[in-house]
Amino acid sequence: MLQYLLVALLALWLFASLLAQLTSWEGAPKPLAALSEWFRARDPLSLIPAWNFFAPNPGTTDYHLLYRDKLDSGEVSLWREIPIEKEPTMLKGIWNPHKRKSKVLSDVIGIVNQSLAAAHNRAVERAGAEVDDSAEELDEQALEKRVTELVRADLRWLQVSIPYLLILNYLSHIEHPVFSSATQFLFAETRAYDRSVEPRILFVSEFHDLP
Repeated sequence: MLQYLLVALLALWLFASLLAQLTSWEGAPKPLAALSEWFRARDPLSLIPAWNFFAPNPGTTDYHLLYRDKLDSGEVSLWREIPIEKEPTMLKGIWNPHKRKSKVLSDVIGIVNQSLAAAHNRAVERAGAEVDDSAEELDEQALEKRVTELVRADLRWLQVSIPYLLILNYLSHIEHPVFSSATQFLFAETRAYDRSVEPRILFVSEFHDLP
């Protein structure tokens, strides 16, 4: 009797797991999605796994993390890119010890990029409101300068945010040239499937002292 009960529980768990995977995309039938939610609402221990084999909304851009060092002599090194694995291979499907690091870096860069985009949108709205309230008309160059000032002021908090500190902590503990005293990093964006488009720099940090 106990064996039949165990088999039934395992079969139910397998069914709920497959259902959760099949309904993870936006076009899933509503009855199946509702049934999956019913199972999840009764799964306080998170025994039903959620695998993301395929992204429902594939990204059209790639993010890049680069850094450079300031030497004791005052000279600055060339920019170097931190590799973030993107192309899947058969071997990586079996053994990929660097997947977690790449996933964390990619997610953190994406979060910071969202913060930058939100700050830029707020700055544009505020600059536009200032122009409306002012009797003076600003030309496009002056308006762009004002937007840049507002973005920089809005992003002062970024240096104490968790994503920023995670990146800085990672870069501070990788190998640097012997005479490096500080490091600086930047985020860049490229089109995933259009290499003819020039990379766009999203953010450049200040120099931070190395431990």
